[in-house]
Amino acid sequence: PRIEFHGKAGEIIPATVIPYCQNIEPLHLQTTALEHGDADHKIVEGYTHILYDKGPTTVGTSSRFTGSAATPLFNLPRTVSFHVLEGVFFLTNAHDGTAQRCVAGDTIVLPKGWTGQRDVVQPVRELWVTVQE
Repeated sequence: PRIEFHGKAGEIIPATVIPYCQNIEPLHLQTTALEHGDADHKIVEGYTHILYDKGPTTVGTSSRFTGSAATPLFNLPRTVSFHVLEGVFFLTNAHDGTAQRCVAGDTIVLPKGWTGQRDVVQPVRELWVTVQE
């Protein structure tokens, strides 16, 4: 569903409302595989579904499997924030080796240029937002 608002100059600004059950259940998340590794050893670690992609902003949902061992995140090209809906994982900062346990209800912001890894302990579902700077 779309809701329209009128901006300061009278232009119509659409808002999008996406029901949770329609876009976070596994059957809706299998649009893009999240994988890493080389051509001979690809590892599928979960799935993602883009809900909104306009201008500098992209919003989506993802699921990640238990045992998605040490998913590397190298020099992120943009700021990424996500809200954990379900699951448990550890996020480790490559710079100093510190790790943080992340659980359902946590919100994480990884700034542009951040490097580290994610280790999934229990299957994770998340809502994420990226903003091109």
